[in-house]
Amino acid sequence: MLARDLRRRGYRVEACADRPNSALRHSRHISAFHVVPPISEPGALAQSIGRLVRSRHIGMFLPSTDQVFALAPYREQLAAEAHYMFEDAPTLDRVHNKLSLQTALRASGLRTPYAVPWDLGPLPPTMHYPVVVKDVAGAGATGYRLVHDDAGLASARAARRASRVPALLQQFVAGRQLLWMGVLHEGRLAASLPVERELLVPAEAGPSVLRRSLRLPELDRLGERLLTAIPYRGFASIDVIEDRDGRFWFLDFNPRLCAAFHTSLRAGVSFADILYRLAHGGAPSAPSAPNPRAGAYSLSLCRLAQRFMQSPSAWRSSLAALRHIAAAEEFYPRDALPLAAALCNRVRLKFTAVASPGAGPPMYPVGTHGIDRPEPRPHL
Repeated sequence: MLARDLRRRGYRVEACADRPNSALRHSRHISAFHVVPPISEPGALAQSIGRLVRSRHIGMFLPSTDQVFALAPYREQLAAEAHYMFEDAPTLDRVHNKLSLQTALRASGLRTPYAVPWDLGPLPPTMHYPVVVKDVAGAGATGYRLVHDDAGLASARAARRASRVPALLQQFVAGRQLLWMGVLHEGRLAASLPVERELLVPAEAGPSVLRRSLRLPELDRLGERLLTAIPYRGFASIDVIEDRDGRFWFLDFNPRLCAAFHTSLRAGVSFADILYRLAHGGAPSAPSAPNPRAGAYSLSLCRLAQRFMQSPSAWRSSLAALRHIAAAEEFYPRDALPLAAALCNRVRLKFTAVASPGAGPPMYPVGTHGIDRPEPRPHL
């Protein structure tokens, strides 16, 4: 979707990967494909990207999630050669570690849930259930677990002993889950967009399947304060909770292009286009320009599918089932949430039928949190 948007805006888009059989090679929106060294060889990767940029007259290099961290030590080199708009290693270390991020947030006067390193012992007396168990470093739902009692904490302890990944305990804050995306350039907010994560699969702590764009000027102001205080350059996305009193609590910092950029494209904001213009001396017309559209939905069918893929054959069959369902359902913005819930139920049954001998129960029960199946409507 990113490549398609850039092509529509008049850009020539080329792609690189460390595997010659990458799916990127077959995209009709990619004009050329290049094989580069893997991220396990970051120095060679940085040199290869520099050569490609020079020889192919490429105006900017946009890294994948893994490349952001692998190439961080070569940030200055890539900034000079490839107009690289992502941060260096020390800055990424500060924001990617949740405990150091907590210190930066409090120093900026921003709210963040209380968190402490977890040595796999009992719940500290300074905390109360429910609490969240998560990795000390990292982003996304990996390692995340919401714990409601001592039994749940014991289960999380057993899982952590097996993984040996450093963990922390964070006080749970109830509220609607948001993702704030922004670009700070030369000390000012060049563009921003808040997104609500309306539907998660699994419902408690999974990746967001359905997202909706919002307009929250107060959150934009707080996000700019954080990026300025770090200080941070380029694109960032931050997980935020808005509690029942309308207060914003900052959780995790994601220093890379995230899946929610699909929602930003629906809302009329192309962060890749903005980064390119800023890298080449241009600027949006106003601090939050272009003016984003609230209420734009994005439904991640492929991300929903990835939760259940067990084999290449299951992937092909399940993706075909998804396409059939998406084509059969009427999609209206006002029906986006119940549609996604219905998709989760119907796709779960199809996936389990493909991946296992018997079909399992619905993964996201219809009716949960007031979600029902959409009423049939005629096509417009």
